[in-house]
Formats: sequence, structure tokens, C-alpha cells
Amino acid sequence: MKTAKTAISLPQALLAKTDKVAQETGNTRSGIVAIALRKYLQQLEQEQMLAQLNEVYDDPTLTAEDSNLIDAGKLYLQQNIIKQEEW
Repeated sequence: MKTAKTAISLPQALLAKTDKVAQETGNTRSGIVAIALRKYLQQLEQEQMLAQLNEVYDDPTLTAEDSNLIDAGKLYLQQNIIKQEEW
């Protein structure tokens, strides 16, 4: 995987926690930041998807067939995506 260097500013306490986790897990500081950022972006994408589903589902003009399709989509998300998340 191609990487790029960047400089970011973090509060001292957050940097200290990052370094501690990196040491405990045998990872690098950059690795920990990349994991956290990846998870955060994934969470945002899932929240946007859920908001879009809710918007569609709340449409009063939906047919029964449309509602059934949306319900199937929600069930798929629950069984395949949401269960994978750490709560």
C-alpha cells in the first residue's frame, strides 16, 4: 500500500495515549492513527447510509413492495455489518 507523510497536531494527552497503545500492541504511532482514522471514516459512511435509508423509509408514498425491499436491506445490514462493529 502506498503511503504519504503528513504532519498533524494532537493534544498532548491524546498523543500520550496513542503512544501507549502503540507500544502495548506492537504497532507504530502512524499505524494507530491510521486504524483510528479508518474506523472513524467507516463509521461516518455507515451513519450516512443509515440516514439515507431512514429518509427513504420515511417516505409516505412507498409501496408495500418498496417497504419489503427496504426491510430486507435493513436486515442485511444488521446481520452483516452492524454485528461486526465493536460496541
